[in-house]
Amino acid sequence: MMNSDRGDSGKYLDGVGTPGRSGEKIVLCSPVSGKVIPLGSVPDPAFAENMMGKGAAILPERGEVFAPADGVVETVADTRHAVGFRADTGVELLIHVGIETVKLKGRFFRVFVSEGDRVRKGDVLIRFDVDGIISAGHSPAIPVTVINSDEYESVAATESASVESGEPLLYVTKGRK
Repeated sequence: MMNSDRGDSGKYLDGVGTPGRSGEKIVLCSPVSGKVIPLGSVPDPAFAENMMGKGAAILPERGEVFAPADGVVETVADTRHAVGFRADTGVELLIHVGIETVKLKGRFFRVFVSEGDRVRKGDVLIRFDVDGIISAGHSPAIPVTVINSDEYESVAATESASVESGEPLLYVTKGRK
């Protein structure tokens, strides 16, 4: 079962709002379609132990990553397997396609954005070959983490077993614990 401290009694903003308002609740949408799995089950300790922030992972159905909210692309890995993203609300996300896919040196990945690009929710960020990643011996699991989790009161994942891109994935509440 996913973390359920999202406090459904409050209204969540769809990736938009005024940065800094304590108690404000933000919904970040899934950048990919697929099965939702807890970060703790990802075969990489950096993600499984929340060293890269709190969040969730998705086993992708299709090889496309979309912007989860309006914001700015902060970083793009040279190997095209990961994107750092800052939503207009200030939430910083890491979207990491596959586990240990840095070893693929960009093979199976095509990036459609550059550092500093302003994007809108739903814009294509990366396309990738799911079967290619699997055939190369890597897990296609996509961790989506809030890198600046410590700045928020809570970060919780959807309780849904699966999501489509654009559907709620992470619920973030502003303010420190």
